[in-house]
Amino acid sequence: NYLSAWTTNDPMAYSASQADLKPEPRKWYHDRYNDYDLKIPKSSPLVYAQMSFYLRHLNDTESITDMISQVRQICDKFVELGLPNFPKGIPFTFWEQYIHLRFFLIIALVAVVVGVFMVVSLFLLNVWAAALSVFTVALLVFQLAGFMGMTGIHLSAAPAVL
Repeated sequence: NYLSAWTTNDPMAYSASQADLKPEPRKWYHDRYNDYDLKIPKSSPLVYAQMSFYLRHLNDTESITDMISQVRQICDKFVELGLPNFPKGIPFTFWEQYIHLRFFLIIALVAVVVGVFMVVSLFLLNVWAAALSVFTVALLVFQLAGFMGMTGIHLSAAPAVL
């Protein structure tokens, strides 16, 4: 009932939320002269909901990623209840990549090491040369991580790609 009233009688708040609700809530317009009992028609159950998030006072990457994790946990609870939902907004667009960045970076590095080992051992037909190449690549990555730590460069998407 509140969904019907919110979408049709509070157009500023509903449009400001940029909500995308499926199916569309039932329309109901309040007539203050004829509506004494305020019987609001019930909307159909939602099967899809997408809303933007506008958050303030998030000043660093850690607080933003914590917020994203908390919102995702709440969203997962509603998905389990049968309401798929997809939060959107600037934090989700630009900072969600940081949540699993280290995991995907390790997977990429393992794939590179395995690829280097396979290609070098296949073309040179020498396992020792392949092992030496893999050791060199691993040593370069270790040195780069140490340099980043010494100079205070934090791991982000740009150094992970470079």
